[in-house]
Amino acid sequence: DIEDYIGYRMSQGVSNATINRELACLKRMFTQAIKWGDASQNPVKQVDFLDEPPGRTRFLSLEEAQRLINSCPEHLSPIVITALNTGMRLMEILTLQWKQVHIDNVVEPYIEVIMTKNNQKRFIELNDDMVKLLKGLDGNGSNYVFLGSKGLPLQSVKKPFATALNRANIEDFRFHDLRHTFASHYLMSGGDLMSLKEILGHSSMKMVMRYAHLARAYKRKMVNNLNGSFTRCQIYAKSEDLQDVG
Repeated sequence: DIEDYIGYRMSQGVSNATINRELACLKRMFTQAIKWGDASQNPVKQVDFLDEPPGRTRFLSLEEAQRLINSCPEHLSPIVITALNTGMRLMEILTLQWKQVHIDNVVEPYIEVIMTKNNQKRFIELNDDMVKLLKGLDGNGSNYVFLGSKGLPLQSVKKPFATALNRANIEDFRFHDLRHTFASHYLMSGGDLMSLKEILGHSSMKMVMRYAHLARAYKRKMVNNLNGSFTRCQIYAKSEDLQDVG
């Protein structure tokens, strides 16, 4: 039945990634049913998931990111800045409450995020720009950090974000790509893949390996900093001096 379902969904033109997400959901349902005593086995375990293409890694240059921020309306720019500086998902930002924000910790200010996928917590350290931004928003009279133009929590930023992209002349870009932008520049600034995994809240290294080439590029840059450092170790010998070498 599951194999027939996969074939049916493929005939509808549904992507492999979408089908895999549906299979993962079904697999989880059977796992829960076994715990409740309503099933004796999980048939999804016998089914091979479909191959998926590499994940999208569209990200902005620093100049493009600044253009985007400048093109955002007043209530949207703090949301975009937060995504660029923390790598948080859109819904994590829109539902962020002040009780999750710890900027009074001068040594290590951070945001506490409860991940919806596994109900686990992750902690995102804040840079000075984020601390300054959050202090400026503190005292908005709401439990929520980010409010819309009418002073209420936002459900979506689709329209104002699309308008900002158009003003900034940025094409083929989604809000989720701000997360990719954070990850890319984090690595290009010297961050490591393991720390990035923890910040983004991924369960395995596989999800961050799409950025591995950026980490390698940074490592090469650091190695290039050694250029000229060891040239004095070269042996300069005239041909006639070589006769004296034992």
